[in-house]
Amino acid sequence: MKKVLLLVLSACSSLALTAQTQVLNDVSIEGAGWTSTSTNFPTVICDANCGTCGGPCSPNTGSFYAWFGGAGGFSETGTLSQSFNVATAGVAALQFYLKTPIVPGVLGDSLIVNIDGSSVFVATPADSNAYKTAYVQVNVPLGNITAGAHTIDFIGQENQGATNNVLVDDISVFVGALNAQEFILDEYIAITQNMMNQEVIVETSFPEAADLTMVIYDVNGKEIYSKSLENISKEKVSISTSDLNAGVYMIDFRKANANPFSRSFTVVK
Repeated sequence: MKKVLLLVLSACSSLALTAQTQVLNDVSIEGAGWTSTSTNFPTVICDANCGTCGGPCSPNTGSFYAWFGGAGGFSETGTLSQSFNVATAGVAALQFYLKTPIVPGVLGDSLIVNIDGSSVFVATPADSNAYKTAYVQVNVPLGNITAGAHTIDFIGQENQGATNNVLVDDISVFVGALNAQEFILDEYIAITQNMMNQEVIVETSFPEAADLTMVIYDVNGKEIYSKSLENISKEKVSISTSDLNAGVYMIDFRKANANPFSRSFTVVK
């Protein structure tokens, strides 16, 4: 399967977990645990037989990796998926390595990562330059995750007209055990988005007064908004999105003696 050029990326805020458990099979994509589909190729899972896109395309570790795009300007959709099980509910974080060895300028191409069908990470050509020369670790906080079965899907989209190469390797999902004495923030925070008024609305319903910090990051992990709320219980906060560029953002909530809680939202212009 011969492939040639490239695209995309970015990184969200990292999340440190205690008592970490890695729950995926075949982290390095070496042969078990992953399924794949592709419009133009048998699979997106590649080794040296796929070619090297002129030299930069290679694994981060091992012999295999996922190569999205590379269809020479034809429309291409590739997927990499795995079902996994979480034994005990906890706070989760996704970690993977991303490389975009040749940077194109094609709008509409993307890499999307879904957990249980919900988008947790999106990368576009505008994000690519920082990941051109080497694999870069991407860390995505997932908030609380329930015990039981889950799915992770990487979806790469290349539109007709230009070649797009996106490389992914060494994928992990870490789950840290919840402390029964700690707050589970997502039980007390509701997030809605009003597209008409260009705002994100955060509502809290803590059973007793608490201090809360809210931070918004763009897809490159850059902090673009921060607000601290003191001694609140039931609170409603409107955050304007009118000055934000179109794209995906992560809002992160922090409270003393509480598990972190993060959610993504999308701004459409």
